[in-house]
Amino acid sequence: MNTANAIVEQAIYTGELRGNIDKTLLAKMLFENQRYVRRNWMRGFISLDVYKKQLLSAAYVTLAADASTATHQVLLDKLQGFKA
Repeated sequence: MNTANAIVEQAIYTGELRGNIDKTLLAKMLFENQRYVRRNWMRGFISLDVYKKQLLSAAYVTLAADASTATHQVLLDKLQGFKA
């Protein structure tokens, strides 16, 4: 959870996140999403490749909810990359 907090705080500081959504909530969502995906991988329900895609997709969507305009577009582009 400390890593998620640090990510959110740094992104707010650098202007990548607007700070309109409570930073504790964003950090909690990042942490919970990775924990859920990690459990599925550890239990053998998904492959490592699927794990990485699901982990990053969940993080990008979570961060996009509060992202600045420029960062929002970067995150959307990254999400589109998973379709290929």
